[in-house]
Amino acid sequence: MDIVIEEVSFSEVLMLKPAYTEEGLKLRNFKRTVWIGAKYGKELVGACAYRRTRYGVKCKSDLVLKSYRKMGIYRQLFENRLKRIAELDPDKVYAYCNKNSLPVYSKYGFVRKGSLRKYTYVEASATKL
Repeated sequence: MDIVIEEVSFSEVLMLKPAYTEEGLKLRNFKRTVWIGAKYGKELVGACAYRRTRYGVKCKSDLVLKSYRKMGIYRQLFENRLKRIAELDPDKVYAYCNKNSLPVYSKYGFVRKGSLRKYTYVEASATKL
């Protein structure tokens, strides 16, 4: 399966809004958010994002469509995002994970620091990624 990982616009990601809603996730676009998409042909099958905040770089909005899961697409998106974040040279990278994304964040060196409703707050020193 040839998946292309590339920067996409928020308007492209909006096509995935029903899938985000089904998963109980919010899809919001804040200033300076960079969106990364996984495309199979012309179809957007997954997305994630990041943005710099006053606390560091926040990873957000991770999703792969159900019919494309278990194919390594999320890992490709995740690694592509980490590579882009490393170029920003932040002190800290953080995220609010759901039960699906938490194992991947843990695998890449993120440490649990707390909880917020149904999310687990994790962070990592950018030098350890």
